[in-house]
Amino acid sequence: MIADLYVVSGARAGATVTVTTEIVAGRAPGLGLQFDPDHDLDVSAQHAAIVFTGGRWIVRDLGSRNGTFVNGRRIREADLADRDRIRFGADGPEVEFRPHKGGIGAGRRAGPIAPAVVLEQSNQRLRLIAGTLAAALLFAVGYATWSGTRQRSDWELERETLLGRVDSVLAAGDDAARTLTGEREGLAIALQEAQAEVRRVRGQLERSTGEDTVDTAALRRQLQSAMTALDRQQLAASLDFQAIEDLTRRAVAVVWVESDDGTVTTGTAFAIRSDGIMATSRHVLTSGSTGGSPRRLAVQFADSRQVWPAIVLGMAEDDDIAIIRVGNIVGGVPTVAGLNLRPDTLATGTPIAWIGFPLGGETWPQDPATGRFARPLGAVGVITSVEAARITVQSYGAAGASGSPILDERGGVIAVLIGGSGSDRSRQLIGVPAAAVDALLRQVGGIGLSP
Repeated sequence: MIADLYVVSGARAGATVTVTTEIVAGRAPGLGLQFDPDHDLDVSAQHAAIVFTGGRWIVRDLGSRNGTFVNGRRIREADLADRDRIRFGADGPEVEFRPHKGGIGAGRRAGPIAPAVVLEQSNQRLRLIAGTLAAALLFAVGYATWSGTRQRSDWELERETLLGRVDSVLAAGDDAARTLTGEREGLAIALQEAQAEVRRVRGQLERSTGEDTVDTAALRRQLQSAMTALDRQQLAASLDFQAIEDLTRRAVAVVWVESDDGTVTTGTAFAIRSDGIMATSRHVLTSGSTGGSPRRLAVQFADSRQVWPAIVLGMAEDDDIAIIRVGNIVGGVPTVAGLNLRPDTLATGTPIAWIGFPLGGETWPQDPATGRFARPLGAVGVITSVEAARITVQSYGAAGASGSPILDERGGVIAVLIGGSGSDRSRQLIGVPAAAVDALLRQVGGIGLSP
C-alpha cells in the first residue's frame, strides 16, 4: 500500500512525502519525514511512526516529548483514514494523511462457449461496455467537480492555518521591537523591514484561491523565506547584550595607528591574555603604511583615559588578522571570555553581538592627548553564513569597527570583524573565525592562550 503525507503547517508546509508501508517522522537527520530541526521545535528527534500493518494504516507515538495527535485527540496508537490530520506536538506541525486509491481484482478461466449463444454474448458485452463508458463519463464529470471543490476546501483550510501562524509570528515581532533599546535600536529597523515583507506575502496569501498550483507553491516559498528572516531578527532581539557587554567591554580598546606619512587612523583590538596580548585586523595596522607596519602604535582601553604604547607581534599571511602587545602596563589587563573554536555551535540564524569603536567610538576626540574616556559602541545581529575562512553576520557597523570581537551569547569570541560585504555595508559584516586567531597565536613565538 502507498500513501501521501501532505505537510499542512510548520517550516516544511506544502511538502508531500510518499509512504510505502512504513515511515518515521521527527527532527533527526535521515528520517523519512524530517521536520526542520531549528524551527519545528515541538517535534521530538524520533516522534512517531506511520505503518501499514494487518491491512490497515496506523500511526504510533514513539515516546515523544509533546505527544502525537490525530484530528485533535492525543494518541499512543490509532488507525488512520483518508484526510486524517496528524499533529506532532500540541502546537507543532501538522500533516494530512492521503492513502492512494486502488483495488485487488481476480478472475477465472471460462469453459467453451456454445456457438448458438456467441452473438448474444457479444451483444451483452457491447451493452456492458457502453454502460460502463457512460458511467465512467458521469463519474469523471462528478469527480472533477468534487475534486475541484475539495481542493479549494483543502487550500482554504491550509491558508487559514498559515495565516494564523503568520499572525502569531508578527505579534511576537511587535513585542520584540518594543524591547529594543540602546545598542539594539538599529536592529529595530531590520525587524520592521522583515515584518513588512511578511505582511506583503501575507496579503498575497489572503487573496490566493489556490487554483494555480505553481503560484501557490511559489507563494509558500516566499512566505517561508520571509518568516525565516523575521525569525532571525527576533532571535537577535532576544540576545542579552548587556550581559555580553559586561563580560567584554573592558577588554576592548581603540587602536591608534600612525602611518609613514604621519596620518593617524583608528581601529579596534581586544585583549586575549592578561599580559597584554591582543588581536585585531591586519588592515587596521597596514592601511596607509608603505612598509607594511605602522610607524607608531598605541591602544586605549574602554572607559580609560590612559593611552599605552604597543608593538606588532605578527600578522597572518592569508587572513586579515594580527597580534599586538601592549607595553608598560603593571599588572594584568582585562580579557575577553575566551575564543569559541567550535564551529558546530555556529549555525545560520545564531544570534551574535559585537563591541568596538566604529567611527572612533562615541563622541571620539581626534587627538588621544585630550584625555577623554574611550567609549565603545556595539550591536547585535545573526549569523547568515559560516565558512572555513569567514563568518558573515547581519548587523550594523561602520569604519573603525574592524578588529572588533564578534561574540556568541556567552561572550566567547567567534570571529574578528574585518569589514562589510555586498552593496549595503551597514547590514552584512564579515569576520575571520577565531580558529585563525588561535593559529596565529601559536605561530608568533609559540604564544598560547595562557600567559
